[in-house]
Amino acid sequence: MYETAEVGICPDVKQVIYKEGSLPFHLMTHPDKQKAVLIGLMKDADDSILVKSYAINFNKWNWASHEGFDLEGIFQTKLYNEVFIEIHPATVSSYFVKEH
Repeated sequence: MYETAEVGICPDVKQVIYKEGSLPFHLMTHPDKQKAVLIGLMKDADDSILVKSYAINFNKWNWASHEGFDLEGIFQTKLYNEVFIEIHPATVSSYFVKEH
């Protein structure tokens, strides 16, 4: 996040609890740029723990919210692939800094 601080961007960071016993993840938002990233620990098929990050498509997120989907509902449908776009964790700062 050093890169974002250098250009005066300080995303809000909140821990998100998806469900009891799940691994922790955080929601980082920059409302001025309408950008958000979900980043946290997740298990793969082999039960290895990995850091994963996803850019959030604001338009799809807003549409899903207006249609009555909550976070769990989005995760349980194919809508998940439209709302969350996987990005490499090392590129999260760059994502917030770039214009589009």
